Amino acid sequence: SGIQTDDITDLVKEKNILPGQSTEAVESGVIDVCIEGQYRTSVLVEADPPEGVPCKDDDMFEIVTEPEGCRVDVEVTCEDDDGTNCADIEAPSPQCNNGEEITTITFTYIGGLCDQSSNTQEDVCEDFNNGPSNTGRSRIICVSETSDNLEELFNEDVEVGDKVTIPSSASTNLGGEIICEISQDNEKKQSLKIVTSGDNEPNDDLFLKDIFGSLQVESCDEKDCLIPITYTYTLENVGQSPMEITVLDRTRDGDTISLLDKIEDKTLEFGETRVVPEEDVLDVCVEEDIVTTVSAEADPEEGDPCVDVDEYVINPKPKFCRVDVEITCVDDD
Repeated sequence: SGIQTDDITDLVKEKNILPGQSTEAVESGVIDVCIEGQYRTSVLVEADPPEGVPCKDDDMFEIVTEPEGCRVDVEVTCEDDDGTNCADIEAPSPQCNNGEEITTITFTYIGGLCDQSSNTQEDVCEDFNNGPSNTGRSRIICVSETSDNLEELFNEDVEVGDKVTIPSSASTNLGGEIICEISQDNEKKQSLKIVTSGDNEPNDDLFLKDIFGSLQVESCDEKDCLIPITYTYTLENVGQSPMEITVLDRTRDGDTISLLDKIEDKTLEFGETRVVPEEDVLDVCVEEDIVTTVSAEADPEEGDPCVDVDEYVINPKPKFCRVDVEITCVDDD
């Protein structure tokens, strides 16, 4: 970086020499052979004889580094739709009933029988014909019970893992409670009732992650457990020669998939980058570390392949605190 001139006279071992003799000056330095560069050293020497005119001479030595090494760098980042780092996304308060009427609620259809229900309402759930199985499609019909009639809120076919958002139309209201019926192959399998009044009454409690038969609560109004997120995998050629990306694997929850096909141009010149996005949904209401590991491998034009690995960890911290109190009374017998 620029030209530097130093006086190294003090490094000369023997300054007084006779005709035919020699001396030397030794100087130590460091060069980075892994970076392409040109190192040029010039020396100028002047000498005074006992009699006569001084003399001088110069010489030059050059070192050229042309590394052919392969170095690939992979980095994992993650953000939600608002640009918040996924590791910083906060979980909502879990209680849905806060004295105001609930207008929208989303469930995950998990399948299964009424005996897996987990909530503090006066659970009204009944299985029919061995209850719903965990495979195949199910028809879910949900209505709100008004004073005079039943208003349909949801009527669709779903599979396990699908979302059930009620009401499916913004023009309808939930009312004080909803009644859902689940059928498979035109055969009734389960019916259940969920209080959605929002009242702060003992039997009206409604929490995120409550389970009512085959339905698990994921969101209520602005409170949402399931947050859309985007992982971004950035690959950069930090070596000194062109290289071709040959492996890009992502591992999460023990499942490894290849993302190599997501890269259209796999050849990177020095300093070039490629970006691969991957969309996912983060459940911030489950306290379980989510570890994403990405490994990349590249081949240079000459030399050995190179690899790099990066990891991104999300630690959801749900704000769940629930207590249930029950009073019983018996006589001494």
